Amino acid sequence: MRLLSCITDRREIPLLKKLGVDEVYFAVSDVPNYANVGAIGTAAQARGIVRAAHDCGLKVFLAANGREARLGPRDRELLAGRIRAVADAGVDGFIVSNPGMLRIFREENTGVPLHLSSVQPCFNSGTARYFVETFGVSRIILPNQLAAAEAAGILRYCKSKGVETEIFFYKFFGCPYINGACYLHRPKYYTAAGQRPEGEMCRIGSGGALAGVSALRVFGGEAAGIARTAGRLSLRVSRGGSPRLLNAAAFFDFCLSGVDCVKYGTRTDPTGIKIENIRRIKRSLEIFAGLAGRFPPEEARRRFVELSGG
Repeated sequence: MRLLSCITDRREIPLLKKLGVDEVYFAVSDVPNYANVGAIGTAAQARGIVRAAHDCGLKVFLAANGREARLGPRDRELLAGRIRAVADAGVDGFIVSNPGMLRIFREENTGVPLHLSSVQPCFNSGTARYFVETFGVSRIILPNQLAAAEAAGILRYCKSKGVETEIFFYKFFGCPYINGACYLHRPKYYTAAGQRPEGEMCRIGSGGALAGVSALRVFGGEAAGIARTAGRLSLRVSRGGSPRLLNAAAFFDFCLSGVDCVKYGTRTDPTGIKIENIRRIKRSLEIFAGLAGRFPPEEARRRFVELSGG
């Protein structure tokens, strides 16, 4: 399994190479990207980043996964020019989410592979087929909310078409909600006045607290069932014990299923934290490699969870 890491400083490239990273990705300030953080210069300056990565033997991708881009004719023309500039610089792929942006890439016909961002979540094989057949997507980054069994249809389809798959590492993903479809990250979409560390809508950094979901007692006789449903919803969308990629067992299952790449993508982390977290990911991959094939899947999974610290 290949290891992909974000970069927010050109000087991180050789450091990550020494740690065993195979691919890196970056953002620029004038191409829309999700969260719009950690950009390294502009599209016109991308050539230096691409060259530095290639000099280290690494593939390099550009995050162009802004989800809310609304472009007039002039904006579209400018963006198309920036895309061409990055493509001409030799970038190995674009990470894209917005279907409108995907149309621009298709029309520009840069010849550069397109990766479907998890910000445009793909939850089934029909969605995968649409983006592959319509836009020529060559890699699908799976949303964090899918377990390996739930993603089985997507994985089968992708393998049959030669499309790569990618997952985030479960310990450092950041947000448990459906990435691009969640507006709780942006205060303009709700009425809270100012930041409220203990009660803000966004759950990033919530320290494992469950989302505040309560049963609405519309029908008194069904209160218990409603409470159970609300509890499952709370677990599914919060950081507290979600049975998705937020735990070691699900990560093990994805590795066993043959996913091509694991990603570390927290662009807000400083260089020192990136290095430490990449080491932890490498250690988890080494643990997996030492267990897979030596033990039956159930036993290998149990040992992986134990050795990786959950």
